[in-house]
Amino acid sequence: PSYSLVPLSQLPSLAGNLDWLFAEAFGAECGRDAILNRLFELMLIQLLRHLMATSGLSAGMLAGLAEPRLARALTLMHDEPARSWSVEELAQACHMSRASFAALFRKVIGATPADYLVGWRVSLAQKRLREGRPVALIADETGYESPSALARAFRRKVGASPREWLQGAQ
Repeated sequence: PSYSLVPLSQLPSLAGNLDWLFAEAFGAECGRDAILNRLFELMLIQLLRHLMATSGLSAGMLAGLAEPRLARALTLMHDEPARSWSVEELAQACHMSRASFAALFRKVIGATPADYLVGWRVSLAQKRLREGRPVALIADETGYESPSALARAFRRKVGASPREWLQGAQ
């Protein structure tokens, strides 16, 4: 969602982290920024866990991770994005039929497994482009046979070539 409003009373485990976060934010000790970054990451993880556990997400990747039947497929795609995943393989990993897996995936995630995987790969490519990595290496790491195959998928998802997108992002 574009935003979530969760009363702190629903997140009692967050209280200690928030106290520490605010103490660091208004302090001036060495390592302050590093601690603030990690405390914020921890707070965000706790909030996302809460949203997943309470069905506070209706669609998307986090809703998929909260759905026990789909979590394994998403984890596999995220762990091995370069692998050529088939719906059959993902359905088997989730102990579901191919048809029921595909239907549930589309309903919860909002995309087909293939479209989701392409989107994930393009997201990884964007991150690596920002890091200055060469397109040929990125194509290999994200499961494309060539830089031109990556560029075609990138253009379909983003509306620009990797080079054009990077110039606009800088």
